[in-house]
Amino acid sequence: MFCAHCGGSLHRQRGKRKTGRDVYFFHCFTKSRGKKGGCAGVTINEHELIPLVMEARKVKQSATLGRSAADLQGEADRAKRLDAMTS
Repeated sequence: MFCAHCGGSLHRQRGKRKTGRDVYFFHCFTKSRGKKGGCAGVTINEHELIPLVMEARKVKQSATLGRSAADLQGEADRAKRLDAMTS
């Protein structure tokens, strides 16, 4: 995963809690290193990020499967045309 501002990588970090579960979040590595003129920074909680990643993955997967189905149909049509031409 990469920062939308600078393109730098996002790194996972644990926020320790005295009570309750620890919190995990992703932040821009460029921002955390404090490079001069660097990034405005991005920080997102893991519990917010995971559903977004899963949804993006589903969209990509359905697009890929849709293309595969269209490719298979195209192959079937080409095979029919080839059979018609050869006979």
